[in-house]
Amino acid sequence: MKELEIDLQALCCQTENEGSVGFSIQTNFENYRAWERIADFCLKEETDVVGVEQQIEELVARLIPKPDDDDRGQSTQVIGVVGEGGSGKTTLAKSVYNRPDVKQHFTQRAWVQASNVLKARDVFMDILNQIHPDGFFLEAIISDEEVMVKLTQVLKKARHLIVVDDIEAFQVSQSLQAALCSSSSHDSRVIITARKKRFLPLEAAHSALLVVLGSLLSTNEGNHDKWSKVIERAITNFRGDVLALSYQDLPAQVKSCFLYLMLFPIAFEIPVRRLIHLWCAEGFTTSFDSHYQNIDPEDVAEMYFEELVIRNLIQVTKWRYGGCPKSCRIPRVVYDAFCQKASDLGFVYNPQNSSHASNQIVVRRLSLYLNDIKSSSNRPHHLRHVRSYVAFDSQIRGPGTVGIEFFLNSSISNRSFCLLKVLDLEGVYKPKIGDYFVEKLLLLRYLGLRSTFIEYLPHSVWKLPDLKTLDLKRTHLTSLAACRLEHLYFDWIIEEFADTLFLLKNVRTLWGLRIRNYDRSIMEYLKKQTFLRKLKLKFSHLFVNGKIYEWTSGLTTLQSLKLAYLDNENHPEFGDMKSLYRLNDLYLRGRLVPRSYAELKNFFPPNLRRLTLSLSGIIDYPMRILGELPELNILRLFADSYAGEKIECKSGEFPKLQVLKLWKLQAVECWIIEKEAMPCLREIELRSCTKLTSIQGLENVTTLKDITLTNMPSESRSLWHHTNTSVKINQW
Repeated sequence: MKELEIDLQALCCQTENEGSVGFSIQTNFENYRAWERIADFCLKEETDVVGVEQQIEELVARLIPKPDDDDRGQSTQVIGVVGEGGSGKTTLAKSVYNRPDVKQHFTQRAWVQASNVLKARDVFMDILNQIHPDGFFLEAIISDEEVMVKLTQVLKKARHLIVVDDIEAFQVSQSLQAALCSSSSHDSRVIITARKKRFLPLEAAHSALLVVLGSLLSTNEGNHDKWSKVIERAITNFRGDVLALSYQDLPAQVKSCFLYLMLFPIAFEIPVRRLIHLWCAEGFTTSFDSHYQNIDPEDVAEMYFEELVIRNLIQVTKWRYGGCPKSCRIPRVVYDAFCQKASDLGFVYNPQNSSHASNQIVVRRLSLYLNDIKSSSNRPHHLRHVRSYVAFDSQIRGPGTVGIEFFLNSSISNRSFCLLKVLDLEGVYKPKIGDYFVEKLLLLRYLGLRSTFIEYLPHSVWKLPDLKTLDLKRTHLTSLAACRLEHLYFDWIIEEFADTLFLLKNVRTLWGLRIRNYDRSIMEYLKKQTFLRKLKLKFSHLFVNGKIYEWTSGLTTLQSLKLAYLDNENHPEFGDMKSLYRLNDLYLRGRLVPRSYAELKNFFPPNLRRLTLSLSGIIDYPMRILGELPELNILRLFADSYAGEKIECKSGEFPKLQVLKLWKLQAVECWIIEKEAMPCLREIELRSCTKLTSIQGLENVTTLKDITLTNMPSESRSLWHHTNTSVKINQW
């Protein structure tokens, strides 16, 4: 990879905003819609694989024993899928994991990534959070033994399938088998994918690289001759190194974004929200054609992310409903090819990846686990050029992380971190940071404290002149001060709104505010926030003369809106949201929606992808209106959102709907689905609709993959007869 090394060295010597993108990813910024290029990727069937059909059937046979099988009824079995890097182990396991018959057979399923930097505890917690997502988010101290006990208790309750992908560490493997294999005899199974030896014959030895090459060709529009030149270039200039060619073909700024991923440990699930803000804080998204200088940096970052996904240089590991990526990771074969070079050349530095000590190179971006802090703090003068510091904490949570305070203070005392733009401590338990350190960070743009549970924030934070993004979700902070923020994430902070928030100008994200009174002053403030992209607001009392949504008319950049009205005492005038063309995610809880058909008809934004209604009390048939929304992918009608007795879906309605959830609609007795209604529906969840006993026409929906019935009348259970559909029945 000699040519790649030269390119990396040149890139590392650039200033942050030098270079041209040659931006051909998407030139029509004005019509950009978030995640449009990859929204359908979450629907790709992993079962559509070629060349390993026999191996798939063999693996399924080991997972689902036949009635006369000798293995049936015995304790948990561990099945290994082992092969060379990039040979298709993960694809094989994923295709089996997502099969309807496998989903139907196993009550509980979890898919986790493993690596040599993860402890068994990390893997166990990931399994717990997937199987029981509401019950095991740990804030307090808990030992490894307690985690294992909890895992065993949960898994004993039902038949489960656990896939541990890309395992390396012997410690994780042994601990995992000890915990999972003691979880009773429910015909449970564990699949472990690992490198080196072969367990199942996987013939496509370089399938991952072929996928990358195919993705590269797909980004080069043209005829057969142009594609031939790309392949010839891969063979001659890069000696067959497809990864090097795919990297070389990226626009300059996208290369920076890609290399930045090497800050994160292998197999680490990176929240996409986090990654987008980090790229923006570094300035990777602000240097493109001057014709587009008014485009939001977050939009540019999303397009860069899409490009890397399309090229298979990033894998989306979790999707939100509606085609929005939630988390991602770097494919193992890609990580192995680039992490060493990126670290050795100083673009990023992680002592676990680099072959050099930090005193041998200029470190620009630093990634450290807390147990590596001591060795790094001995050489603080080599950190004077650091622009990003990302910390990771794999220790058992104690009273607070003191070591981080010593490292930060000693570094700033030696004039390190003075160029710092990013300080990301997300997930570090109660880090100690003081005014002495913070007040020196005059260039800081991003401060990430999510899931730290800190109780105190130095006052100097609010005086930082360039701070743009502050993430305080899952902390114990209860008040804010004035700042020049553009993105603010926090939990429900209860305080007087005007004194603090009115001082924020040009805010783009305001996520997690709770106020007492929704009144005219709030509406006037929101009306001025013409750059607002995301708003999550909860309020107790409504005091408005006029239409409560009139402030939305000028917010043409709004993409996500979540409003919760707690008391429902007043029934206001509504108006409409028709002008919000970019709004794709809408959540309304309480009497915040018109109840009659006439008012409801012109209420909703035209390009919604995801809609959630709760406690709306709609009287007239809402489906006639909602079914006409052309882009709607996800519809969730929760408790008492609809007060009628019948739901009817007409032919041609809901053309793109993929997920439908009906919860606690106490009055609904009948649901009718006409032919050619909901032609793309894949998932249905019915919960506590206690009178719904008549469901007609569901056999017309041939695309269904998953049906979940929770606390539903017994009459409804006999109505589901779908081939290739997983049906899960819960009774709580």
